[in-house]
Amino acid sequence: MTYGIKRVFEKGSDHLVSMIVLFSMTQNVGGLAGSALLGSYQTIQARAHAGALAEHMLASDPQVEERLQGGAAAVSSSLTDPMLRAAEGAAQLGQSMTREANILAYNDVFRAVGILAVLSAIYIAYLILLYGLRRRAAAAGAQS
Repeated sequence: MTYGIKRVFEKGSDHLVSMIVLFSMTQNVGGLAGSALLGSYQTIQARAHAGALAEHMLASDPQVEERLQGGAAAVSSSLTDPMLRAAEGAAQLGQSMTREANILAYNDVFRAVGILAVLSAIYIAYLILLYGLRRRAAAAGAQS
């Protein structure tokens, strides 16, 4: 932004409006595109994690059976039909699985954003270092 404003003032203040409009437009489009990409990535990861979690959930597993019975017992006071209680227990287990898959997906999104931020910082530091080295080399060449 600072570099852009510096160049605008070098070319004249009549370019200021164009620069502000262009900057505002790129921020708006970038925000929408970033939100869409991260939302899509989160949805894809949530489905992948849900599939992986469901793959490991076997009815013969004692922990899964205990969770199903616990969910059924939680609604036993309001539901008298044993089939409905079992279905409600399974629904509660499914909701827990979906919630866990979404948490794992958000972790993936935050990890991706963090990696992107670190890579961007490294790239910017590289450019600053390169610019400084070139300036020193040009200054040393001009003095010779």
